[in-house]
Amino acid sequence: DVKEETELINELQMERQLNWRKASEFFYHNTANIEVLREDSHLEKVYFYILPFCHAITKDTKNKFNKNAQRISAKAKVSYLLSESEEVMDTIKYEYKLQGIFNKLKILALLLKNIVLWRETAFWLSVTINILVLIGYEYPDEDSDEIKPTDE
Repeated sequence: DVKEETELINELQMERQLNWRKASEFFYHNTANIEVLREDSHLEKVYFYILPFCHAITKDTKNKFNKNAQRISAKAKVSYLLSESEEVMDTIKYEYKLQGIFNKLKILALLLKNIVLWRETAFWLSVTINILVLIGYEYPDEDSDEIKPTDE
């Protein structure tokens, strides 16, 4: 009986440690902080929750926002942030929805992940087709206005 209780206690402790680890990982990945300088020159860390769709932000969106941000003054930074926040949030939500679709349709995700490869392949395929078309036709006779295929 004592042995069973000890095993049960050990099992509960292990489960508690696992839950603690999971909770720590969740908060590590889903919270962020900023440092705010108060009027009395006191620096304060403020923590906040990161919404699930905010993890879908792309590097392009970040870079565009950072590149275009007004850094003239603190007031300019805040006004730029407020003016652009709705557009950035819409973009992030759209990317989040796309990621959900891509997670369901793995083939589509694979195709779109390699979009540069497909673009290059399409370009070289079109160049090849154009070359074959040029090779397949003869120059017209000086007397004729029409182009004839080479098999005639």
